[in-house]
Amino acid sequence: MRRRRWLRLVVPLAVAVLILIGTTVAHVLQGADPTQLRPDNSAAQGGSTLAAMLRQDGVTVQEMTKSSDALIAGYAGNVTVFVPAPDLMHPTYLRMLKLLPASTRVVLVAPSRYTLANGLIPVTGTGSRWATGAADPGCDLPEAQRAGRAGVYHVYYQSTPETVLSCYRRALVGVRVGAAEVMLVGADDPFRNDRIGELHNAALATGLLSRYRRVVWLDLKHSEPPPGVVSEPPGANGPAAPPSLGTGGSPDPDFPTPAAGDQSDNGGESFPQGAGSDASPPLPVPAQFWAVLAMLAAAVLALAFARARRLGPPVTEPLPVLVRGVETVTGRGRLYRLAKARGPALKTLRAAALQRLLPVLDLPTGPEGPQSTGGSGPAGAPAPSTVVGAVARRAGWDPGRVEYVLYGPEPKTDAELVQAVHDLDALLRDALTDTHEGGPG
Repeated sequence: MRRRRWLRLVVPLAVAVLILIGTTVAHVLQGADPTQLRPDNSAAQGGSTLAAMLRQDGVTVQEMTKSSDALIAGYAGNVTVFVPAPDLMHPTYLRMLKLLPASTRVVLVAPSRYTLANGLIPVTGTGSRWATGAADPGCDLPEAQRAGRAGVYHVYYQSTPETVLSCYRRALVGVRVGAAEVMLVGADDPFRNDRIGELHNAALATGLLSRYRRVVWLDLKHSEPPPGVVSEPPGANGPAAPPSLGTGGSPDPDFPTPAAGDQSDNGGESFPQGAGSDASPPLPVPAQFWAVLAMLAAAVLALAFARARRLGPPVTEPLPVLVRGVETVTGRGRLYRLAKARGPALKTLRAAALQRLLPVLDLPTGPEGPQSTGGSGPAGAPAPSTVVGAVARRAGWDPGRVEYVLYGPEPKTDAELVQAVHDLDALLRDALTDTHEGGPG
């Protein structure tokens, strides 16, 4: 009986846990670390295959590790700036995208809503799926039309008046930030080594990055600090830089330049905490949380159904047939044995023996016999010491042996239980016969 109850409790919970573990493992395998998407990384989550395809198409791939260098390169025009981990960029650098010329395309891979908000990218909100799905272009973007169906539908974005195109069920969105064209791609699958060969991911990835003959691949491995102050303008042979990265540009409230001697990290301006900052913003509740919550609720319901025995209070019903007393005793004994309830079984037999002995000894009886030698019995019941003395005189037994038989410890094995029952039967036999009346005390 206990074994069946244990199974009813464990099996539904184990099934729910296995489902939860399986979906979590699948989601972890589906996801990727954006810092691994590098042009020289040949691992599953790397981007070496994409870099090789771009070079075969005559596109120069230049890896950079600082957003400031990537912005300077983008400021020159006729270049695509590829950012696999935009959440690691400081908001100030994202706000500088508006300074880039119209001949620069910026591709951001799956930026979060806080990254977009703190970087002043004109997208009002995002949504996400548990895993990346395939979708059709659904737009007139030439790169998407040539590629066709691709696995990019993971994070999707809400359109705004600044949105110039929306493809793949809003998983690929293009907006104008100043003059620059900024493309938001909702998944890194088309760029990864292990997924670039699926569907038409390769055609989409190379199409987005090969519009110009040069790609600046921004490789960020950790959150960037705020930009510092350039005390001297670049030399005559140095590359041109956006005004915000030099000392001669006009002030802009979106990315204020700290004054000379100001040692604050953000130029005295209080930026909203977000991507690339030291403090993390409060995270939104992802769709995965609700999926896990739904599975837990289903597990609780399954457990409730497994444990439920009735929908209302118990009611008494007459037995459909008469059951012989010996069958009842045998059935109850088997239940005790199945449950290994040696103590309760012997306690029941001792209580029945006392109910037979106390009237013979002219002692009052309570609801049940005394439970221990040190305590007092129920109201109206005699103390254990009184019972032991009376039974010993009646049966002619030693008081210590009588106390052990009636109030001894619980048996540990079946053999001890059988011996205790034999001793109890012998005590009843000697105490209930008249041959020991007035026997030795």
